[in-house]
Amino acid sequence: MNDESLKLAGNITDISRGGLYEDHQDRVTLYVEGAEPLYAELRLPNRPGWTVGQRVVLVIVPTPSGAGMDARP
Repeated sequence: MNDESLKLAGNITDISRGGLYEDHQDRVTLYVEGAEPLYAELRLPNRPGWTVGQRVVLVIVPTPSGAGMDARP
C-alpha cells in the first residue's frame, strides 16, 4: 500500500439477490465506519463466502491518469 491510499473498516450489512439487478449478480452492502458525511454505504458485487456481519477492510488506491474501471493489467 502506498502513502496515497486510504484504508477504511466496515462490515457487510446486507446481501441482495441477483434477480434485483439487470446483470443478475448478487450484491453486498458495506457500511463503512467513519465515512460520514460522505455516503457511508457501498454496494459491490458479491463474492462467494461473504456473510452478513462479516468485518471488512476497504482500501482506496489512486489509479494512473487515464486508467478506468475497465483497465486491467
